[in-house]
Amino acid sequence: MLVSIFRCVVLDQLLAGADAKTIFDPNGLIDDLKKAFAPRVINGQMDHPLDGNEEAGNRCNG
Repeated sequence: MLVSIFRCVVLDQLLAGADAKTIFDPNGLIDDLKKAFAPRVINGQMDHPLDGNEEAGNRCNG
């Protein structure tokens, strides 16, 4: 229940002042979210590798 309320509050904040017609436009809300989300995902993967084996080294380069 609390998670549902939190999601609604966050969505309301994201959509506040946004024109629903421009959400999917270039530089619209979705583009802004992708730009904010991508570096966090990359940094998170660098801090916590998805395979869980941090001592494996760089397997891509040998």
